[in-house]
Amino acid sequence: KGDSGAARVRYRRRLSILLVIGLAHMFLLWQGDILTWYALLGFLLIAVDRWPTRRLVWLAACLLFMPALVYAASFGLFALLPDLYASDDSGEAVSINTSLLAVNMTFAHGSYTQVLVANFAFWKLKVLWMVYQGRLFLIFGMFLLGVAAGQTDLHFQIRERRAFLRRWFIMAGIIGLTGNLAVLVLASRHAIVPPSSTGFVEAVIASIARPALGLAYAAGICLIWLTRSGPELLGWMAPAGRMALTTYLTQTMVCVGLFYGYGLGLRNTLGQTEALGVAVAIFAVQSIACGYWLRAFRYGPLEWVWRQLTWGQRFPLRNHPPGLTVPVS
Repeated sequence: KGDSGAARVRYRRRLSILLVIGLAHMFLLWQGDILTWYALLGFLLIAVDRWPTRRLVWLAACLLFMPALVYAASFGLFALLPDLYASDDSGEAVSINTSLLAVNMTFAHGSYTQVLVANFAFWKLKVLWMVYQGRLFLIFGMFLLGVAAGQTDLHFQIRERRAFLRRWFIMAGIIGLTGNLAVLVLASRHAIVPPSSTGFVEAVIASIARPALGLAYAAGICLIWLTRSGPELLGWMAPAGRMALTTYLTQTMVCVGLFYGYGLGLRNTLGQTEALGVAVAIFAVQSIACGYWLRAFRYGPLEWVWRQLTWGQRFPLRNHPPGLTVPVS
């Protein structure tokens, strides 16, 4: 704690580097980047990291319900800004949906130059989309719950708090599963825009069900870890977790090569089950590859660069000699 000032400087530098990586990722490769938003919201955590846990939880709860309030406010927004859902000279509907479809076709069939232009054009739609769905509130609310969990040392006391985790797993799991199933049903019964009463009901349920399912996942993973075979069962994914930045960006490179027009052009050709199978296969291969990589190296390649830029000093990449203890984070 005595070095908190220096830690904050490093934290800001670390997030600044992540922001640059995210912007490059978003505009040069894949418009669906999340790193940019994580970095920007990460800066906001500095303002609340010393808040008491109870206040953090209350703020998180308010933020998690904000998507429903944003959706309610969108009724007035679409009334005040009819151009968001207008008609062209021929009377055909021109909306956010139409714009998204046009950009999607560019990704599916365009050259790299065309995709590059589309990535920049999509930026405005992506910002509008994140605001319209209240995603930024949802992400930051989950961040705050993470800070609150860290303040209570929950991650160090999962064995002592097994009963607490079990209750949350059951309660949040039931709410999350039933709520998200309801969201799927409701989502099939209305258009994304303009806003509708069905869409509002969906937003209300989603504001509760989505974070609940996330909490159930977290509690469930902790409970699995506490079982006799849990560490071995989950351990195969640990290397990919230690190389999360490398894993995330290499997933983009693989999927762009598979699905974009300047790659194999498989976008819009696979069903949901097939696409899920491809995603599982990619992650499985990555997890195995990361395990082999970390046998020889201390960090993932991008994590190594990121760490050196954050600390402003050089760190050895190859694994340390036997008997020498070094940090891995």
